[in-house]
Amino acid sequence: MAATAHSIPLTPADASAGAPLAAAAECSAVELRQAAQDLAAAAMPAAERFQRLEILRAQALELLVTDRSRYAGQPLPLTDDQRTAWEGQIALWQSLYIGYALCTDIKGDEAAIATVWQRALDNLGRAIREHTRIYRLSPTALWKELNSCYRAAEACGLDVTALSDPAPSAAAQTCKRTYLLTLLHEAANLFACSAAQADALERHLPDWVQQVDLRAVPPEGAARSPLAVDLQSVAGARLARELAPTEHLRYVDTSVLATRLRELAVSLREQRDVPELAQLLRELPRLAVERLLTHLYVQWCSAGTGRIDERRDAVTRAQVAVTMHAIHFQISGRAFRQPGLRYTREEEHDLATFGHITERTEQRLLTGRSSALEPWEIVNQSMSGSLGMLRKGDLASRIGHGQLIAVRTSSASAPALAVVQRLRLENDSALNVGARVIHGEVRGVAVRMFGASTDKYERALVVSDEDKKTPPTLITATGQFPSGALVEMYTTRAETIQVGEVIERGCDYERVAFSQA
Repeated sequence: MAATAHSIPLTPADASAGAPLAAAAECSAVELRQAAQDLAAAAMPAAERFQRLEILRAQALELLVTDRSRYAGQPLPLTDDQRTAWEGQIALWQSLYIGYALCTDIKGDEAAIATVWQRALDNLGRAIREHTRIYRLSPTALWKELNSCYRAAEACGLDVTALSDPAPSAAAQTCKRTYLLTLLHEAANLFACSAAQADALERHLPDWVQQVDLRAVPPEGAARSPLAVDLQSVAGARLARELAPTEHLRYVDTSVLATRLRELAVSLREQRDVPELAQLLRELPRLAVERLLTHLYVQWCSAGTGRIDERRDAVTRAQVAVTMHAIHFQISGRAFRQPGLRYTREEEHDLATFGHITERTEQRLLTGRSSALEPWEIVNQSMSGSLGMLRKGDLASRIGHGQLIAVRTSSASAPALAVVQRLRLENDSALNVGARVIHGEVRGVAVRMFGASTDKYERALVVSDEDKKTPPTLITATGQFPSGALVEMYTTRAETIQVGEVIERGCDYERVAFSQA
């Protein structure tokens, strides 16, 4: 039945009439949502409604790729267009869920009935998962509905029934695995992942979920499978030790997956080829991939052992620079100047009178971009220097995962260079930010391509290890210099360096190795 539904001609506007199918790219989320709502409202047999919903769902899956590229992993707050695209996707998948839920009384064999329930779980799961793509918590109402839907499918004995039309990439798909996919996605804590890491998780999760089970009793070696979900709750998977034992409690058994994640991480550390991760290694530095695997292992297989994000009662106010212009000024303590330019009249007067350029003159030379600072609050800090911060929602600048910032807590203290590694947008538009401090001596420099004497110098930073155990690294704008490029770097004098491999890549910077040319 459902296997042939994708070839039935249909447009979103005429879903109940069977008109010719419009190209997916021509159909908006609003049109598809309206078509799904029309199908839900129309009086028709469940089998016919299911077939027509299958066509809308196929179009929705194609549209998701286009719409998601507009908002997934983008700096926050989203622009109006980005927010509209995201809201359209959430509403679309909720509408499709309602339509499929009306088909659960369909007549047919067990596999066909299980397919209807799986579609309902999948659609609602997609609405939940899209929230994390913009670093937002999923509403409890969606989790309550998803848990209730799976509980009903399990009660009907359909949780492990293979579908009647599994796609080639989803062999032996079941309601349980579809439900587990959303549980693991939410438990992955994607607030601490970049857009590229979230994309990688989405590609690998359908395969990894095959190595996970959902059980009514604690699995053997439960210390490595600490997650559980209460099917009567309004939340996803939580630490099992925090949930009261009930007949509706289900344990997430990740013991098999834990072994696989460890094997992959070890292979990366030992520089061995990992065909399973070949595409991912082309998109991300090896260190970023290793960090992702370690992060997922902790969240899924060793949850509760990591750092607890607790806020202290005492709040420290901070001034934060969020652009390279402002960061460079905070680090160097002076306005950026193109090397070789003559001093201004005010600077010459200061040098002749005081022997140095005064702070008053420096401030007059600053541009608005260089002097811009934002008021944030530091609410917790770990021993390693990781910062938990709160940024109020009335600030207009946008903050992205992997963004470089400089944090100053007082005019007397040196600014700390840091990278945004965790984002969560609250309902009041406030932004919870986790940042990793970059340790070492940081100094501002000017750089340009070697031999490009007519080009202007750009701002950059050099980070040196305090103990001098590792070579210094260079932080520049993303994609500014390719690996192997010769670069003219100016501090107090010009020197030529050669750019090496990318060590770390953020949303607005690259940290690269370099050597003297």
